[in-house]
Amino acid sequence: MAARRRETGAPGRHRHGWRDVRALLRADDRGSSTVEFVICAAVMVLLLLMVVQIGVWYHTRAVAQTAARHGLDHVRTIDGSTGAGIGAANEFLAQSGNGLDDPNVTASRTIETSSVSVSGNVVSILPGLRLTVNVTVDAPTERIEP
Repeated sequence: MAARRRETGAPGRHRHGWRDVRALLRADDRGSSTVEFVICAAVMVLLLLMVVQIGVWYHTRAVAQTAARHGLDHVRTIDGSTGAGIGAANEFLAQSGNGLDDPNVTASRTIETSSVSVSGNVVSILPGLRLTVNVTVDAPTERIEP
């Protein structure tokens, strides 16, 4: 049998060449790019869904504001009423789709000012996120002055 040659140096330590060290480091990093890709892909999907959720919120807010303005047109006229304004706003919301969950429309009318408020929950794309929209529009009440 051939005798094993013992390397010189500190007892218990083996001298490695640079090639051996690089091979050891590469062996420890196996699969790390896959894990990095999965984490980055999940973060990118989450960011994309956040952008879409913000877009849905802005669209729902615009729909609620338009419904409130449409209802205000029926409240502030000379022969208008709060019931007519609430009905008009609810009809507009029904025709615009289901972007606003649990819509709540209120209206008020005084001698000087009329207002309509529309509120509700935005359809959620991200789990656990609950956004609301609350829009109030007011304008002077029409009246005839001598």
